[in-house]
Amino acid sequence: MVKWKEVAIAILILLLVIMTCGGAPILMAKYSPNSASISDDDDDDGGDDDDNPWEDSGESLGTAALVFLVLTLSIILWKPGVKLARQHLPDMLEMDNRLVKKNIGIANRWFMKIHDWLGFGAALIGTLHGLLMDDWGLDFWLPMGGFWVLVTSGYLMRVKWPPKQIRKGARLLHMQRLIAIVSVIILIIAHD
Repeated sequence: MVKWKEVAIAILILLLVIMTCGGAPILMAKYSPNSASISDDDDDDGGDDDDNPWEDSGESLGTAALVFLVLTLSIILWKPGVKLARQHLPDMLEMDNRLVKKNIGIANRWFMKIHDWLGFGAALIGTLHGLLMDDWGLDFWLPMGGFWVLVTSGYLMRVKWPPKQIRKGARLLHMQRLIAIVSVIILIIAHD
């Protein structure tokens, strides 16, 4: 069951990030039918010879996408931490094993919701970043496709409406850390 309140909050946060970086208005201006009529009167800015007036906003969106991606990839540390906490925390706190594990489970579910939305935000903002930049080629779009595969498979795991075989396939696909690792490595190489 979709909790519309959580969806609305997550979309609002994403829209605020995109609007703060200037991506939405610039993207609409770039792809509007009369975008060719926008004149570039930047002669007084001291030697900025860029032909793309949207590149600064694209770079800002790239920074936001990087932050979202790093926060999304924090799952690399979270999952082993949860496993260790389930094993050792009840003894360290000298509390009931079931109570500690229940609280760890609640925290893990919240983290996974945040992870899902941050991943979606990273993919969305990264895609907008790519659309605003002039020099994006296949070496940039392949990893973005990999991130969208991860976002989609994560969504399929979360909603639980597909048949069990599809969910199992999505889980296997989502657990393929290789997609994330290769995508990040290709993006790092492409940005250098």
